[in-house]
Amino acid sequence: MKNEAMDIRQLDSLGRVVIPKKMRVALNISENDNLRISLEGNAIVIRRDQPLCAICRRERDLIEIGEAYICSGCAAEISEKF
Repeated sequence: MKNEAMDIRQLDSLGRVVIPKKMRVALNISENDNLRISLEGNAIVIRRDQPLCAICRRERDLIEIGEAYICSGCAAEISEKF
């Protein structure tokens, strides 16, 4: 997304800010989607929530186990130990 999508919004008294519709549409973010909010340097970064490995917090090569996820690296390490 290019900078033409940049918008200025005001923070309300409860610390909320509205993500502009054009940005939500461009990123396919819908009502009730979970978003991950983090600090990166002096910036607040908002991303769509993605599953993470329950052990190392990696975002890639995940295997779903029940309601949790582990990455293939952690799965291999576990299988070596048992």
